[in-house]
Order: sequence, then structure tokens, then C-alpha cells
Amino acid sequence: MNQIFKNNSDPLEILDEYYTFLSNYQTKTKRRGYGSEAINQYIRVAKDFLNHQGCKIYN
Repeated sequence: MNQIFKNNSDPLEILDEYYTFLSNYQTKTKRRGYGSEAINQYIRVAKDFLNHQGCKIYN
């Protein structure tokens, strides 16, 4: 979390990179990427965490 504040990183850019990672992740069944509902849940949890840490992210 300190990396966001120290490097002046944009939390939305970090979420975008996280979305790209989830979309391209190869699962154990060799399927590429998670489904849209799973990605939505992962992003929601990450946004809640970042908001709790002081990074204000709104819809």
C-alpha cells in the first residue's frame, strides 16, 4: 500500500493492471482468464481494500 502513496501511483491504473492480469490468467484447467462475474468480484474486493487504506476510488 505504501508503494501507491510513495510513487504517486494511480489506484485506477493499478486496478486496470489487475483486471488485465485476471483476464489473461491461465487457470489449472488451461482456461484463459476468469469469467466476468469472478473478475467483477475480485475488482470489488480490491476497491474496498484500497478505499479502506485511504485511496478514494468511486464508481
